[in-house]
Formats: sequence, structure tokens, C-alpha cells
Amino acid sequence: MVRTFRSKSRSFRVRHLLIEHLENRSMLANAHAFVISQPITSYPVYDEGGDLQLAALTLVGDTDVFITDLTLATEGVFIPSVRMDCLDAEGRPGQDGYYETPFTGPVTLRNGQLTVGLHPHGMDFSRGIFLEVIGTVGGMPQVVGLSDPDLAVIAYNDLPYPDASPVDVHVVGAALPQYTVTTLVQPEELASLFIAVKGIGTSDVAVENQRNITLLRFEAFADVRDVLLTWAAFDADIGDVFNATNYSLWVDTDGNNEVDTIVQDGVASSSGFVRFDNMIGGGFITPAGDVTVYEVHADVVSSLADDPTLQLGIVGVEAEDVDDGSWLFPSQITVTSVPSKIWTFVEQGNLIVTEDSTPVLERQLLGGALGEAILRVEARAEYEDVDVFKIFVSMPGNVVSVDRLELFRSGETVAFAIATIGGVGSDPVPAGYTTFAANTNAWQLVIPEGQSVDILVRPRMKTDSSGAISGESVQTLLLNSFASVEARGDFSSNTIDVSIASSIAGPVNEVVLSKITSVTNANPDANGTAVPTGVSPIGQFKFTAAANANSQNGLNKVVLENIVFVIDTSNVLLRAEDFRFYNKADASTKLTTVVTTLDGATVLTGNVTGQFLVRVSDLSASAVDAVIDQGEDATFVLEGNVLNPQISATSVSSLRVSLDLRDEFFSWFDQDTTSVLHHGVDLPDILIRSTLYQS
Repeated sequence: MVRTFRSKSRSFRVRHLLIEHLENRSMLANAHAFVISQPITSYPVYDEGGDLQLAALTLVGDTDVFITDLTLATEGVFIPSVRMDCLDAEGRPGQDGYYETPFTGPVTLRNGQLTVGLHPHGMDFSRGIFLEVIGTVGGMPQVVGLSDPDLAVIAYNDLPYPDASPVDVHVVGAALPQYTVTTLVQPEELASLFIAVKGIGTSDVAVENQRNITLLRFEAFADVRDVLLTWAAFDADIGDVFNATNYSLWVDTDGNNEVDTIVQDGVASSSGFVRFDNMIGGGFITPAGDVTVYEVHADVVSSLADDPTLQLGIVGVEAEDVDDGSWLFPSQITVTSVPSKIWTFVEQGNLIVTEDSTPVLERQLLGGALGEAILRVEARAEYEDVDVFKIFVSMPGNVVSVDRLELFRSGETVAFAIATIGGVGSDPVPAGYTTFAANTNAWQLVIPEGQSVDILVRPRMKTDSSGAISGESVQTLLLNSFASVEARGDFSSNTIDVSIASSIAGPVNEVVLSKITSVTNANPDANGTAVPTGVSPIGQFKFTAAANANSQNGLNKVVLENIVFVIDTSNVLLRAEDFRFYNKADASTKLTTVVTTLDGATVLTGNVTGQFLVRVSDLSASAVDAVIDQGEDATFVLEGNVLNPQISATSVSSLRVSLDLRDEFFSWFDQDTTSVLHHGVDLPDILIRSTLYQS
């Protein structure tokens, strides 16, 4: 017989009771009864441990009763660390489970009272609660029904204990059992925890041995009570958790949304799961109303699984109510999730070397000096920092004028590495080239992951006494048919196959033993000066030669050879045959010129106006002093005869002389006891303008 009583729509049922006599351990019949009684009538009672007293079991009789086991079962409520059976409302196997909490026995009672209670925190009573008393006799499970004097004994032989036999237990006297309990009241508001996995991007790549990558990020929100997170488990939504090791759980302790403290580390995956079950201090507290940010980090293994990917997913968490230490039940924890980042793992990163976008000009490389950049390359690292430990730079032919190559990062003034012919060592080099090698084993050139570094190659030239030859061609290359760059991954420590899609070639440069370092306007007349009349120095230009240490056969000097001036006039008339060229230091010695059209095809004579060229040729063989010693300067003048400074009185007049230093218009000799002809100059501006006259 199952007696049911209710209080505030909560059902309680006493289902089974098993007792035995203390002396002979035989089943009692018609001698004793357990009565469900209500020790408190009008308000809930909690014991010293904070448990709510639901009901009392009172033994009525004059003989001691030995209770070996007593179980309180609550339907629809999870009480941890106990077994769970599945019985229907009649005690038969069914689908609605109940959870049992064992009483610590045995105890001996005679006319005594045993109170059973329930801790209310975290309990969900929506499915009802029942009480059940279960015991054992001599180790053999037995079941007896609880009845009043006029009702039949109830026992079920199809219970989980097939050997059960019924024994009557009667209530003393004619009174029926009191099926009443303390009235339940709404317990205080329960702790709850909300876990939300946050997006950290869709995909990324890491390399073997890479450390401390972020696999998953989640937030924990405690609603009304402080909550201690004690346990968390994760598995692979995609890929394999064995691709990572040294899993660690990090937490943000200062509320800046950045994790800063390790809660637990050194965790290895097991059976496809990653479990954090031994957190520092037993866990981390999220105060009520606060959000705590967590991240799962890990190191990539050195030997990847067959599926080298990993997208971590959350399996679940466990937590406690900080105030009373009770566990939070599944109904108190809500987990929402979005897919975390998919990591793809590779053995090592990549290094891509290309020609830099900044153009490199042809240079005249002065013997004994450090030249400007003759090669610029861009190196970009992917997936990890890349340590470049050797660079090979090749030059076509047998180049003898270059002592070494100095390597600079863009914007720096101190070389990070030196490339020499001796640096090649025993490494193979391409045939038909002079190859220089820079060894950068001390982490001198590290390309950060995802960044590009521009590398400049500048030549340190020999002097002529050390073997430099004026006029020698120098061109630098990174050959893609040869391992021009050697590198290793910072994390993976693996050697990287450097990608050079096509050979990177700098311009063809030439060696000089003297050099023009500047050409400037030297006319003392300011722009806007009135157009002169008659014979006048209408263009004046100062040439400066670099100091040099090329002392073999005397210090080399610059000797001008061929010069072309561009004349631009408007409303001004000049005479072609009257143009003269001279060194300002000796105005008495002048050289005649040739006037042509702009394309040089037609020689002009007589009166000229508009735009035309004035050519000065074979200066080295003329009487004009065209020599500029090393470290010195000289000013040269173009003289013209202005016949009419204003052809039309109603129009503005202008006159300007410019010096064109392009290769086809300007040439000079590099001279000691011998002379080597060079064309053009190594200057940023190759059209030098003299004074603009206007009337």
C-alpha cells in the first residue's frame, strides 16, 4: 500500500521499509511499526547543518530494532555521489528516475525517532519528491510493505531484488499512520552559472612546437550568488586534441577582458578529452553579477596527428555555491556555445622573398667607399617567426672591386650582417658567379610572423690599390635556382624552404675611382632678374667631386668631357654662333659650342629663339680647364649673346639655361695616369636649372 500526502502540491510517498530484530536478526511481524510523523507543524525547521527536516520516522514498540540501511530518495532531484535506480510509481522498473542518498548506519532504536532531512539548496521540486526507506537483513536485500491494521501487506517480487519476501509491519493500536510532514516553503534563490563560448576568429595556422596558442574563450556569469568554477572539460569538435599538449586554463583576474593568470596547466588530453580537474585553490570564483573571462591555451606537439587540425569544443563544467559549498546541479548551469577557431597545424612556417617595391637606381660605386643600396628585397614570414641564418648574394662574372656586402634593415644605419666571399665556406655556389655569403646565426635577422622586413644590400668597395677597377660592372642577384636564403622556424625549429618565385636582380652598376657628388646652380642672379642684353653669363653650374683614397698612380680626379645645355626662351632672341663655355676661374679661355634642335638632328645658326640645345664636346682635349680634383669643386659658365630681350613689347620675356645630366647628354673621365670614360651621374636630380630671367 502506498500512502500519499501533499503539502503545497509536493508529493511524498513512503514506499518500503525493512527492519530486523537486534537479538536474532529475524524479521519482525505484528510487533513494531514505523510511523511517519510531523515533528514541526507550522514552519520549516533546519538542523545545524542547514538541512531541511522533511519528516520523522518513529519506531513504536518495546523491542530494540536494528536498522542496517536507510535511504532517503528524492524524485527529480540530483544528489551527487550516490547510485541511481529507475522505478515507476508502483515500485516497478520505469522511466522516471529517482536519486538516493544513503543514511549512515547501522543504528539501534527502541521507541525512538529517526529524522530524515533534505538540503534544499539547488533542488528542483517541480517533479515532486518522495521519501523511501530501504534496508537489508543479514546482507540479503529484503522488502516489506508498510500498512495500517486493516490493509493487506504490499510486497513486489518483481523489484530489483528477486528473492524478496513480504513481512508485515503493523502500526500499534488502531490509529492510522500520520502521513504529514513539515510544510515546505520556497527555498532561498539558487545559485546559477551561465557559460558562453565566445568567437575568437574562424581559422588560423600554427606550427609544430608553437607555444601558448588560444584554442577557446568563454565567459562565466554568476547570477545571484558567488560561484566557484571547479571543473571543466573539452573535446575536439573538429580534428584531434592530440595535436596539442600542455593544455592550460587561463582567467582574467583584473577585469580588463584579457586573461592573465593560469588556473591549471600541464594538462594532457586523455581518451579524446581535456579535463581541468585540479585547479589552483580548488577553482576560481565569479562573484554574483560579474562575468569572468577564461581561455584554454595549449602548445602544439612536435609530431602531428594524421588530421592536423583542431577546433576545441566545451563538454561541460562543474561549480559550487561559494556560500554553502553545495554543488550546482545541471539545471543550474547553462552553456551556450559558438564554434571556436579551427586551427590547422603545419610542420613549419614559410618565408617568402620578393623584390622590394622601392626602386633601386643604377649607381656609380666609388672605390674605397660604402655604396648606396644596389639591391632591395622584402622578406615576409608566415605562420611563425622565421630566423634567417644565411644569405647568399651572387654577382655575374668574376667581380674583383667589391670587398664585401653590408646588409641593413630599411631605416637602419648599422649593418646587421656582413657578406663576404669567405663566408661561403664549403657551401656549394652557382657557377659563373662571384658569390658572397652572410652568416646570421646569432638571431641577427628574425622576420616576425605576418610581417615583412625590407633588406638593403650595400657594397663596401675596394680601393684601386686593393684591386678595384674603374668601369667594372657590378650587379647583385638572389637566385631562385640556388638556395640563396636559408632559414629556420622559431617555434618549430625546422628548416624552412624559402620561396623565391623568380631571381631578384638589382640594376647594373659601375665602379668609379672618382665621382661627381653634386651639381648645383651657381648663378648669382636671382630668379626673376630681368633678361640681360648683349653677351652675358646666362648659365652657371658648380660641380663637386668626392674625396677618395684611390691613390695608386695618384688620386683619381673628374674630367668633364661632353655637356649639353637646354635653352628655354620666350620672346627673346639670341645668336647661335655666340654661345661660349668656360671655367669661371679662367674667363679668358672659352670654348665654342654647337646649337641644335631639341632632337639634335639639325644644327641651328643665326638668330635663335624658343627651345634648343647647346652642345659642348671634347672638353678634355680643349684649352678649358675641365678638371675637378678629388674633394674639390669647380664652376663652369655658359655665355650667350641676347640680341633682343623682348621681341614683342606686349609679351612677357623669359630665358633659362638647364643642364641635362642624362647618360646620353653628359660624360666625364675618371682619371689618374689613365682615363676611363663614364656617362651620367649618380645623383637624384639629373636636370639642373640655372636662373630664370624674366622681363
